[in-house]
Amino acid sequence: MPLSIAPINVPLVVRRVSGEAKLQKHLVSLGIVLGASITVLSRSRGGALIEIKGSRLALSRDVISMIAVS
Repeated sequence: MPLSIAPINVPLVVRRVSGEAKLQKHLVSLGIVLGASITVLSRSRGGALIEIKGSRLALSRDVISMIAVS
């Protein structure tokens, strides 16, 4: 499922990251890689606040729709 509809406060695993190579490279630099544990802390119209590897990140709606989790 896309991260944009993932449940809040449930640990999930990154399964796929789509989008342009530049975006994928940026997400890798943030620690968003295949197999990483990720938790959605909150969601709004503009995007979501996530936690990954002990860090909190705010991602736009466009970006979270490109990250698939399970």
